[in-house]
Amino acid sequence: VLKLAPNCWLLSEISKDKKGAPFVKNLIQYSLPRQVDPNRPNLDLEILQDTLVKLVDENELDGRDVAILLPSSFSATRTYNVPFDVEKKGDLKEFLISSQEKEFWQEFDSEVQECKLPIFDTQFLAPGEEEGTSHIFVSWASQEILNKYIDLALTARLQPVALIPELQAVLNLLIPQLDRLEREGFFGILHLARGRSKLLAVSPERIASAQVNISDLDEELLDEIESVEDVPGEFWSEVGARIGSSLKQAVMYLREQEGVPPLRN
Repeated sequence: VLKLAPNCWLLSEISKDKKGAPFVKNLIQYSLPRQVDPNRPNLDLEILQDTLVKLVDENELDGRDVAILLPSSFSATRTYNVPFDVEKKGDLKEFLISSQEKEFWQEFDSEVQECKLPIFDTQFLAPGEEEGTSHIFVSWASQEILNKYIDLALTARLQPVALIPELQAVLNLLIPQLDRLEREGFFGILHLARGRSKLLAVSPERIASAQVNISDLDEELLDEIESVEDVPGEFWSEVGARIGSSLKQAVMYLREQEGVPPLRN
């Protein structure tokens, strides 16, 4: 799985344990000479191509299949209740036609309007509360940016086989590791990403999210925390308290606005 971060390429080799659950077998990080914008790879194509080719050569990854992880800021994942019973052939056929139209999804989410040339992918979750409806997991991203990432992988002699929104990739890795009881109710995921940190409440039939508002200063500190040898002390306690307060606000939003029960996990 290949991901472009602002200051490096990240490549993880995913394997499966004896029970079939995926885990990260190997994680490779290759630093970039300067910071880039993963949402606009075309601005630094030469740097990105050169460093990715070196990453592949140095780790002997020529010709390997790769899934490209799409930044959450330009790929969206949502759950909606659509007016189709997709378990019926007639409704499914009509839904598949409608689901490729930007205008159809704009009725559910104005954010789709901001996405230029979006490509949509959908997955059935569960029957809706009302007859003739279905809960659908939807993801979309801009075709133009997808093409840039595909070209980068091919230039480095990798074989792109999947394009996966960041949130969906997180769920794909975490959900198989949960036992049956943990999957039945809502569980929480704290997704830390500069400017777009979220608390996600995930159930078999629904995904709800709330923004976690973290200050620019604390985001800078979070970026550096992995290199800090010792975090106990008054300074880091204050940082934790501020982030904890933001997290509590996100929990309250999920309860009051989304009707999500208390998260146990």
